[in-house]
Amino acid sequence: MDDLKPASSPIPFQAFQYRSVEGTRLNIFHFPAQTEVSDPAPAIVYFYGGGWVGGRVSHLQPQAEYFASLGVSGFLVHYRVVSRDQSTPFDSVSDAQSAVRWVREHAEKFNVNPNKIVAMGGSAGGHLAGACAILSADSSPGVSCIPNALALLNPVTDTTQSGYGSKLIGDRCEELSLTHHIRQKLPPSIVLHGTADTIVPFENSERFCRLLVDSGNDTELVSYPEKGHGFFNYQASTDSKPSEDFLDTLTRIHAFLNHIDFLDSPPIVIAFFNI
Repeated sequence: MDDLKPASSPIPFQAFQYRSVEGTRLNIFHFPAQTEVSDPAPAIVYFYGGGWVGGRVSHLQPQAEYFASLGVSGFLVHYRVVSRDQSTPFDSVSDAQSAVRWVREHAEKFNVNPNKIVAMGGSAGGHLAGACAILSADSSPGVSCIPNALALLNPVTDTTQSGYGSKLIGDRCEELSLTHHIRQKLPPSIVLHGTADTIVPFENSERFCRLLVDSGNDTELVSYPEKGHGFFNYQASTDSKPSEDFLDTLTRIHAFLNHIDFLDSPPIVIAFFNI
């Protein structure tokens, strides 16, 4: 839930309410860009994993801190999950889309470029990030909830029996399946996935990316041989140092942001994390 404490971060951040649903206050935590520039900054909206059932807002805090140090404004999202809110994955998707829309609505307040908003997430959080782009026709008037790019870490992309989540979602599982709603002109994306993932099959990301490319979308799949679910997490050992896979995913996503002209800087992950 809202388990973020400013004293625990080298970058000062603030909490803002982006939505209230039936008395449930949903917060978003802003990590401001740390570079001195006059132009509005790109932004990343982060969604933690947890199978739409649980999870911690702070899950992707190290990633937010790193990219904020490079001049990317970060927003960690608290969304409804089953264990805390008796909600459904459909509610989680609705919250995620509201969060991206809220960031774009408040772009001027946070000195954010509304045309350079990335949705990023891991596992079910990756599904939510992708859902903002793929499951939203966004035909309603007003501010769009569709991000300008996607960075997905072992994401849930197929919620049918061929993937993950069908037992929880039930008969409507195909409605939330990103793979079943691929179309042209989707935002550019990078997908990072371990080939030994036993929770979300690597094949799902292979198929997802192939369908994106076949539809003419700019997509990159980065495979991590013999790596399992959550390989990208900050700490994978007991020595208090980030794992090599964590650092590599930052480097890859950083290069992706350079590729789509959201950033123009070399990776500095080793220096940032003082290894």
